[in-house]
Amino acid sequence: MFWKKNNTVFKIGDAVKIKKGIKHPKLKIKIDDWHGRVCEVDEKTIEMELDSITLQNMTDVFINHYEDSDEYPYLITVPKKQLELTEPRDKYEEVEIAQDELIENITLNNEPGHDKLAKKWARHFQRSRYYYSLKKAHRENSDFIFETFTDYMQTYEGKSPKEWDVSSARSVCLEWVPKKITAETTLFESYGEVLSKFFEFLASRNYLPSAKSLHNLIEDIKEKIVENSQNSSNWGMAKSFFMGAQNSGVDMSSEEGINRYMLQQQLKAFQEISTLERNNSQEEIIDTEKLEKEQRATKKLEQEKLEKKQRANKYKHLGRNDKVSVKYQDGSIKQEIKFKKVAKDLMNGNCELMPD
Repeated sequence: MFWKKNNTVFKIGDAVKIKKGIKHPKLKIKIDDWHGRVCEVDEKTIEMELDSITLQNMTDVFINHYEDSDEYPYLITVPKKQLELTEPRDKYEEVEIAQDELIENITLNNEPGHDKLAKKWARHFQRSRYYYSLKKAHRENSDFIFETFTDYMQTYEGKSPKEWDVSSARSVCLEWVPKKITAETTLFESYGEVLSKFFEFLASRNYLPSAKSLHNLIEDIKEKIVENSQNSSNWGMAKSFFMGAQNSGVDMSSEEGINRYMLQQQLKAFQEISTLERNNSQEEIIDTEKLEKEQRATKKLEQEKLEKKQRANKYKHLGRNDKVSVKYQDGSIKQEIKFKKVAKDLMNGNCELMPD
């Protein structure tokens, strides 16, 4: 798990520092006092976890930059040529504490409230031996797995991280994940492996009373997750469409290709309906009421997305730390508050910007 270049060998866990004179690629400010440890090694770059001293000394300029980018400032990717080996300046436990203290005071626009605790657990897990015992392919899928598992537990089972239980986790892994996620088989193989180690880690830290039971559950259903994900009878409408497109050779990164496939499927469906009508089929061809309901729901969703985009454009001139005053629908007012604190409410139409 290491490569050699420029006479320097980097391994996961090595203490490293930025070479003298190197500047931040976006801010053009020197960062040669930044130290950390190697998390991942690629051919030309290193993923580096900043050490506690670097985090404690990070200025508002850097923190605001990462907030504006919707990122937490504790992991950075650096070209190998900009790094050199050094001696560690702290202990792993100190890094974790410094991360928690820094991130606790940061709010990201794209982060639902129930995500923060789960992300904290995931961050601690991704620094542990449990995480690094996973194959690299599984580690690379871990962020997506944590995000979707947390989201599905909240959205479909109504469970915040502290409420996670065996029954809800079984539903998410065997019903919602196979139904909603369109991906290669390897992703579903990672799902069981990552969650098993994750819950084993949570149990070792006593973070979640149900963690051991959840670990045992995932061990029991790992193969079933993969099996259900490949069974088309478990797929939702959206997944069925995208899997059909993917299996037909459509380039899933091409919007034009996907739209062309959609038109072909619609034409095929209309032709089939016409054939059935000509044969005077007595079967119900289309559930009109259901179709109209789905159309209304789709139209409403598209309208909400449009309105949200329009609101985002309306406030794009504001920086995350600009002071604003807002008025909520219930008449309450917040004055001289940082934009980032009310951005989500503004984007969702819960309040309005007050004139200066």
